[in-house]
Amino acid sequence: MKSGIVIRSLIAPLAVFAFVSASACSEDSAPECNKTNACTCVAPSACSETCVGDGCQLTCRGATTCNFDCPGGNCFFRCENNATCNATCAGGKCTMECVSAKACNLECTGNGCKTNCDRTETCQVNRCEERCGVVCGGAQTCKGSCGADRSCTLKP
Repeated sequence: MKSGIVIRSLIAPLAVFAFVSASACSEDSAPECNKTNACTCVAPSACSETCVGDGCQLTCRGATTCNFDCPGGNCFFRCENNATCNATCAGGKCTMECVSAKACNLECTGNGCKTNCDRTETCQVNRCEERCGVVCGGAQTCKGSCGADRSCTLKP
């Protein structure tokens, strides 16, 4: 009889611990970024987000670094207030808008991407082969990865 009481007294706390731990994990997980759920990262947190599907809106604000991945394409990235943003757009047709950011780097292997910078230190589109555009808006460092012969534009 005593051994049954000892086992029950050990199992009950373990079951409560398992339940509390599972609840804490599910409450802490952030909702996924998708077309209907925009994601925002605000300093001091650094973020790495991936769009589930296509057409996500991702925002990075403040003195932090954000890494965004948009495999489906058609995403909108906004980088502002001293943030550093690194984004990939394998699906193409992404737009990155940077206002008073430290750096905006868009890797557009899917082509057809646009980056618009205003008062941003570094503004660039990499690995795009056609139909990409960069508006530098006074950026100290500004570059695109293809020329006019591929329907790409680079405006100071």
